[in-house]
Amino acid sequence: MAPLPAGEEAGGEKADGNGGKGADPHGGKNVSFVRPLRVGTLQARVWERGSGETLACGSGACAVTAAAIEEGYAEYGMPVRVILPGGVLTVSVRETGEVTQTGEAVTVFSGVFLWEA
Repeated sequence: MAPLPAGEEAGGEKADGNGGKGADPHGGKNVSFVRPLRVGTLQARVWERGSGETLACGSGACAVTAAAIEEGYAEYGMPVRVILPGGVLTVSVRETGEVTQTGEAVTVFSGVFLWEA
């Protein structure tokens, strides 16, 4: 985790670093951009390889919470609010490594796929 400097937001331009043009500047890696707002609250945006910027990322929220603990922005066992463009997830990491996550699940897309053999 590389916290953004004070005054810089995790929001703004597309998180792909290329103005949303679709190139993969992160070399095929998932990348989380994080801004600690205060102890126990993080703002994050996620770029997922093959997909681009996502509205929310559960595994990314867990990873940034674990990193925030290591960096002193949260503590083990503390419920940490991770604010993502698609909503808020609450993540807790125990010293044993157990991770719990809660948050609202909503449908953001539906469709029909027609398979032609």
